[in-house]
Amino acid sequence: MAKNLGDTVDLQALMAIHEAKANAYFALIDFHASRAEGEQLLALARRAGDAVKEGSALAGMGFASCRAHDFERALAEAAAAIEIATPLGADPVVGVGRMTTAMVHAATERLDAAKTGFREAFTISRAAGARPPEVFSLGFIALL
Repeated sequence: MAKNLGDTVDLQALMAIHEAKANAYFALIDFHASRAEGEQLLALARRAGDAVKEGSALAGMGFASCRAHDFERALAEAAAAIEIATPLGADPVVGVGRMTTAMVHAATERLDAAKTGFREAFTISRAAGARPPEVFSLGFIALL
């Protein structure tokens, strides 16, 4: 639907639509569809020159890729999100990127790296007030 709106809706509204769809698909455990919506969001963010939204899209795509067990893609997307977000001070995005990287490490039995990554994600997310990655990371810290 958002594709059909073309130039009749501004980029911010289109980005909000694709972000909401990505989140909805993620909640429905359709990680491939979530990632596809993230790709649409990423393209729009780049077109708008919104680097924070670009990093956020990549972080969400990485998390969806991780949950879909596409670990190499998840690591690449998380790394790209962190690279974009760090100099901008977009710590919530960095927190999700670190959390996703730690999840991949945990899933691929690199437990020491996972523990370190979850601690970093927790610290960054807590300081930034980003509750979902903070709580998620804390849960994994307790498990590992």
